[in-house]
Amino acid sequence: MSDKVKLLKKQNIHELERTAEEIRLEIITATQKNGGHLASSLGAVELITAINRLIRPGVDRLVFDVGHQAYAHKLFTGRSLNELRREGGVSGFTTMSEGDDFGAGHAGTAISAALGFARAKKLKGETGWSICVVGDSSLTNGESYEALNDCGASGLPVMIILNDNEMSISQNVGAMAKYLSRVCRREPYLRFKRGVKQVLGVSEKLYSAAHKLKTSVKHIISGGSGVFESMGFNYVGPIDGHDMRALVETLRFCMTLDRPVLLHVATKKGMGYAPAEKDPTYYHGVSAPDDMMPSGHAACAKAVGDILVSLAAADASVCAITAAMPKNTGLEEFSRLFGDRLFDVGIAEEHALTMACAMAAGGLKPFAAIYSTFLQRSYDQMIVDMALQKLPVKLLIDKAGFSGADGATHNGLFDIAYMNQMPGVTLLSPRDIEQLRLCVLFAYSFDAPIAIRYARTLPEKIGENLGGVLSWQKMREGRDGVILAVGSMVETALEAAELLSQNGREVSVYDCRCVKPLDAKVLLSIKDMPILTMEEGMEPGGFGQSVSSFLAQNSDNRIRIKVLNAGDGFYSHSSRARQLECAHLTAKDAFDAFIQM
Repeated sequence: MSDKVKLLKKQNIHELERTAEEIRLEIITATQKNGGHLASSLGAVELITAINRLIRPGVDRLVFDVGHQAYAHKLFTGRSLNELRREGGVSGFTTMSEGDDFGAGHAGTAISAALGFARAKKLKGETGWSICVVGDSSLTNGESYEALNDCGASGLPVMIILNDNEMSISQNVGAMAKYLSRVCRREPYLRFKRGVKQVLGVSEKLYSAAHKLKTSVKHIISGGSGVFESMGFNYVGPIDGHDMRALVETLRFCMTLDRPVLLHVATKKGMGYAPAEKDPTYYHGVSAPDDMMPSGHAACAKAVGDILVSLAAADASVCAITAAMPKNTGLEEFSRLFGDRLFDVGIAEEHALTMACAMAAGGLKPFAAIYSTFLQRSYDQMIVDMALQKLPVKLLIDKAGFSGADGATHNGLFDIAYMNQMPGVTLLSPRDIEQLRLCVLFAYSFDAPIAIRYARTLPEKIGENLGGVLSWQKMREGRDGVILAVGSMVETALEAAELLSQNGREVSVYDCRCVKPLDAKVLLSIKDMPILTMEEGMEPGGFGQSVSSFLAQNSDNRIRIKVLNAGDGFYSHSSRARQLECAHLTAKDAFDAFIQM
């Protein structure tokens, strides 16, 4: 138990409130220096203070969904935010390696994890609560519903604390969001609840004794048992997530029960920091002052959004799909101009893909813009619904490659490998913004499944874009060997070629903008030369392995090839430049690898 938690156990309500304000200031200071998820963390400060006041370290388990809300918990458990999201500092998400009970980075996992801990406790004869803090946006995710169904029927002491701020990154969407909003704004119930508390005061015994009465009246006023109670949960709330006394008393009451509980807590995203309260979407995730866009680069999401707007203006069948991230994927202007053709499905990537497939089958031209790391969740849908049925869905795989400070859970390093496994799917990876626009235009008229992977930023232009996007373009001529580069690695490959030239080695550089299918014509023409491949992706199943396999099957001579990629492991949070160094994907690494061939 950390010293801060020991102190919490002794504090009265007013002292807890002061502690919460101190924690809030630490979070603001740390994110201004290092970047991070600011608004969501600020909104949960009082809640996490109250939780740490009551849980028993070593007895109770505490799990966070995603981890956006967990900065206060990191502080209470003795961790510093001074180097938050920097190499050697704490992660911006929860990780078991730092001492968290369970790690996360994607939404929807917390209820499953909490139930898993509860079942482990039961089988081992242990006591204690399994508690998970779940944002309301996570209830748009399919895994959450699967877990709710199982958890409610389990009868185990699992407490789901629903931190309801009516937002994910942007405004929440869907039927569940509307339901929760109605619950939080049901004035007859709220007036009754306030009256009960005024009559009973703060007595814990009276508060607990009145719970059954309050619940009965709630049924009458709300017109039914409610979604959660019908699933087997003891539903409590909604309560004010910034009222420390209410939080402590209600949590204490919930821990007297011995069955699944769902505590509904209403919070304000960005609470206590005026800019974040005013614009919680902008302040959901803030960047560190030194996390600037590289010189000469432009944001890929904006370029994609702009070209989609122009396509939609000319063709009413063009539509866009996002999974709770319209702003981050560049679709805000599309939404403003063509709102009836922008479909934000919430954090539900699997649903997004199958829906996109049916939309394509129905005669539309759906562009699904999803981060590389989140698209992993739709692996089965991409194979069975899209590839198998040859449906012309257009996948826009945003934030491909290293993610920098967001770390291991957000690195978009697996998309080349998983797309390579899907028959009939074309995969493009542009080297610059101009080529990204050309790829989107090509995908618009392409009558088969197609995916475009691109980094957060790319150079505006690297040379002239010549030839069709399905062929590889020679960027530099050389007689001593060849570098085959994918997407973001083209710029690095050209730097490496210049270093080699200064040392008497002239190599050709190809922009392998079409990752799948491979350009067989180019490969057959260079098969007897020394070849170096470069990709910002994993080794197993990657571009380099595909090239090696092709050459092995189509060359009678010994092939000479070296493959540079991210290898077969995970990369922790640091700067993207540092991650590239760790993966040996710099121009100097390419120079050294070629010299050794």
